[in-house]
Amino acid sequence: MKKVKLGDVKPALDGLADSLNVEGLKNELERLNFMQEAPGFWDDPDKSQKIVVKTKQTMSKIEKYEKMVASWDDLMT
Repeated sequence: MKKVKLGDVKPALDGLADSLNVEGLKNELERLNFMQEAPGFWDDPDKSQKIVVKTKQTMSKIEKYEKMVASWDDLMT
């Protein structure tokens, strides 16, 4: 019975993924990481700091969503 109710949560998780644009966030994170590897990135402290903050925020959003999905998967098994 409880597994059925947990199964009902999956569409909400999928909707959250769409709302957060998780795939877009992953692409953005890849782009931000690539920018940090570029020569001269650290030469402009203001710009580099903004990108580092954006990277951390993006990573945090992805990690929180993935943690929810992992918790749901654990509960389903």
